[in-house]
Amino acid sequence: MSVDLLANALRKARDLEDENLYAALQLAEGDERWNALLCPPLDPARCAIDVQLFDERQFMCPDLYQATISGSINRVNKLLGLTDETTRITDASQDVKVVLEDTPEKQSGGKFHGDGLCTLQEVTAGKNTMLHIAAEQGHVELAKQLISMDNTLLTSENSRHETQLHLAARAGKHNIISLVVLLAQQSLTRGAFEVLTKRSTDGDTVLHEAVRNGHEEAVQVLMTVAPALSAEVNNASISPLYLAAVRKSVDVVKALLEYKHTSASGPKKQNALHAAVLGRPGSYYLICLILNRT
Repeated sequence: MSVDLLANALRKARDLEDENLYAALQLAEGDERWNALLCPPLDPARCAIDVQLFDERQFMCPDLYQATISGSINRVNKLLGLTDETTRITDASQDVKVVLEDTPEKQSGGKFHGDGLCTLQEVTAGKNTMLHIAAEQGHVELAKQLISMDNTLLTSENSRHETQLHLAARAGKHNIISLVVLLAQQSLTRGAFEVLTKRSTDGDTVLHEAVRNGHEEAVQVLMTVAPALSAEVNNASISPLYLAAVRKSVDVVKALLEYKHTSASGPKKQNALHAAVLGRPGSYYLICLILNRT
């Protein structure tokens, strides 16, 4: 890995005062996959990974869903039957049939553990795991515990092929992004590269999600650890820079343009400059930023 690229990323992480991000980058020294996130554009062949399916997983108990939404570690531990931080008691014979009522993930006829013990393998009707839910809600400590219990959750995808990073980026939970990047680098064979390069059904990267929803801090974190994502377009040929220009997000555009390979592509042969020119007035500074990119 280029010493200068890593040093620059470490400096940015320090400026963001993000300890998890800094620690993750320290682990990146010598990691050629991560080098691909700091320098290229990405090679699609290197990003190819097996898609995990969850057809065999059980639907999530309503109580477990609510406990995870609330971030109550004590309640989650009780439902999982934890006697300490590392022990879980399971009893498949206690599975019962129930019907979800008015929850966001309504699903009839699934298997639940209403009067037994829940498991980490349960998913919602949209195939979100407990880690997806905790990440979206920004529950850092709960997410850390879930990953310590089962680090395969890091690569879990929902029905739209979204990882917990997609949901965290969409919700602007930058602390979750930093935590996941660190723990993935520590525990996965392919390191943080594996979770950072996954795409949704629409071809969106985690950076697309952060930019589309206007979360500057999440963008800053991702542009520190994986600026190469800004060179990627989704299935509609839309780049993160185009999305930022559509939103007239000056600070996000600045962050994206720090990377010289950032794509300006948009749909129907448009680009970020088209998006900056069109729309509400007051876009002069934004247009100048895009025109002056080098």
